[in-house]
Order: sequence, then structure tokens, then C-alpha cells
Amino acid sequence: MIRYTNARYQNESGTVISVLIDGVPHSVPAVAGNAEYGDMVRDSIPIAAYQAPTPSYLDLRSKEYGTAKEQIEYAVENGMDALIARNLAIKEKYPKA
Repeated sequence: MIRYTNARYQNESGTVISVLIDGVPHSVPAVAGNAEYGDMVRDSIPIAAYQAPTPSYLDLRSKEYGTAKEQIEYAVENGMDALIARNLAIKEKYPKA
């Protein structure tokens, strides 16, 4: 008998399940006709809800800094001192963990 453990949806739409099958990681499409998915349904394997990854401080900072083009535009329009102050405020808002 195949052992399914640590089943968790990989995405918000619930179309793919991340699961260990006999201890080996697999991605199982959650669609009718898929044998592995059918086995999981038949055996009533519990599947944990999708959990979005927590963004790192680097992800949050990068998003708020904007693209290089946007940063150059900001510096041209507001001056380098304003850009430095803005970036320092972003670093304070999202400190290293």
C-alpha cells in the first residue's frame, strides 16, 4: 500500500497537491482521472489548506523601492537626499529579521 503523508495544496485554486509518497516529494494534480489523486480521495487522505509563503524583508523592500528606472526618476525629480531618506524609511519599515 502506498503511504501518502504531509499532503498540502500548492496553490490557491487547489489544483495541485504537494505530498510525500512513501517519503518522496511529489506534486499531484488534483483532477479526476489522476490515479494518485484518486487513491488519495479513496483513502481519505487529509489535505492541508494552501498557505501562502511569507514574503521576506528583501521581497518587501524591493517591491517598495521600485525598479531601477523608478528610483532614478525619483532621484532626478526629488534629489539624491530625498531618495536616500526614502530608502532609509523603507529599511526602517522592513528591518532585517
